[in-house]
Amino acid sequence: MAKIQWRPEVNVLTIPRSYKIRFIPCDSAGTEELAVAMNEENSNYSVNDAKTTLPLQQRVIQKKRI
Repeated sequence: MAKIQWRPEVNVLTIPRSYKIRFIPCDSAGTEELAVAMNEENSNYSVNDAKTTLPLQQRVIQKKRI
C-alpha cells in the first residue's frame, strides 16, 4: 500500500494565518505504466496510442486547474 505524504503550507488568503495540506506525490506511475494500464482497460487503443494521448491529456488537465 502506498503512503500519502503531505506537509503543512501557509494559506496566504486568510487572516489570521492558517494552514492547508499540500500533498506530495510519490510512487507515481510513469508514461509507460500509464499507457499499459490504459491499454489493459480499453483494448481499442494500443500502448503507442495511449503514449501519444498522455501529453495532450496532461495539458488539458493543467488548463482546467487554472
